[in-house]
Amino acid sequence: MLVKKRLRDLVLTASNTLNVSFFIFIWLILFYLVIRYLVLKFCLPNCSLQSLGNLLDQITNIVVTEEVGQQVEKSVECLKSASRLASQGRLFEAQREAIAAFTASEIAFHHPTNLAQLYFPDDQKYAIYIPLFLPVGIPVIFSLRNIFQGLFKKKVV
Repeated sequence: MLVKKRLRDLVLTASNTLNVSFFIFIWLILFYLVIRYLVLKFCLPNCSLQSLGNLLDQITNIVVTEEVGQQVEKSVECLKSASRLASQGRLFEAQREAIAAFTASEIAFHHPTNLAQLYFPDDQKYAIYIPLFLPVGIPVIFSLRNIFQGLFKKKVV
């Protein structure tokens, strides 16, 4: 908001003193665009990592591979570094770190191993495995019952 007000004031004064004010005006526009892009690149990795965390909370049996874990760690480290650099006023280095964080978070979120595990929830696994193991399991259970009854039966002589 403050940047927009300054830009508006500079536009009004740019017509009077064109030589200095025009360059300040261009510089402020570029500064505003860099800040806006930096904020966008800060928000997108946070959203991707939060969505990945929500996905892992909802799907209990999903396996997180080492590569996904490394990409998440890289994204978090790059975000911390970008935040530190932005607070020091080094915006272009912060922007580079924020882009690296965004790339790492997107790689982690869209990793093929995450997608492959989404297609088989628990209820579908039970629907597949119960018809396979139930016909084999019932005779085994009855056989074990007969074996234990025979072992614990008192022998009468």
